[in-house]
Amino acid sequence: MAFILKIVVTWAVVSALFGGIALAVPAIHVGARLRFLLAVATFGLANVALVWLLTFVLKAVLFLPVILSLGLVGLLIPIVVNAALLKAIDVKFGEAVRFDSVRALLGTATAVSVGSFVVGLFF
Repeated sequence: MAFILKIVVTWAVVSALFGGIALAVPAIHVGARLRFLLAVATFGLANVALVWLLTFVLKAVLFLPVILSLGLVGLLIPIVVNAALLKAIDVKFGEAVRFDSVRALLGTATAVSVGSFVVGLFF
């Protein structure tokens, strides 16, 4: 039961962060509300379903660079994975949410990664 609660809370936090940031940052353009909500929910589900798996695989593959960089590469992996998912959402739901700059994309990915980390601390 606790695992399901963690998944639901993580999905809600990630979706709320992405939605709030997309509405607040001028470099992220939001289109039709219903399609935007679908994009936010899709990103939240993809984040919950894929980020932990891709992060685990990349940390396993990049084990030596993580050790040699004293963990810095390990901190950047979730941000890169979230940025790739956000770009995929941008491509798939182009008229609903569109990133104008890489800076906005990486800033959103960083905020979502930090939010996911904080949720993981409490659950």
